[in-house]
Amino acid sequence: MATRIVTRSASTVQVKTNMGPKPAGGRGPLSRGWYFPDQCPAQLLAFVALDTDTAWLFTLKEAQQLAQQHSERGIRQLYWRLKAAPVGPKSPRHEAQMVDHLLTTRAAQLFPE
Repeated sequence: MATRIVTRSASTVQVKTNMGPKPAGGRGPLSRGWYFPDQCPAQLLAFVALDTDTAWLFTLKEAQQLAQQHSERGIRQLYWRLKAAPVGPKSPRHEAQMVDHLLTTRAAQLFPE
């Protein structure tokens, strides 16, 4: 269930962009990924793919929980593959699984009228 921000006060959003997908690990399947600070001052994070004009919206807590990498310098990385991998116990996340976080869906959930 999505967290709701029901007050009429301002919310801060940090926007992270990338130009397009890149091969995972330099040679693997195409993936999208964004880095963000673990101690981010924003309440929300918007991750934008400029090649497709697509945006996903996460609360900071959601992004921290979903991030697959966390460096000692306090930087996290959230990424997913463009296409699904064969199903298994450690199947990586893929773009179709992120549909619930698309900006149009999440904005309505987080900021109901």
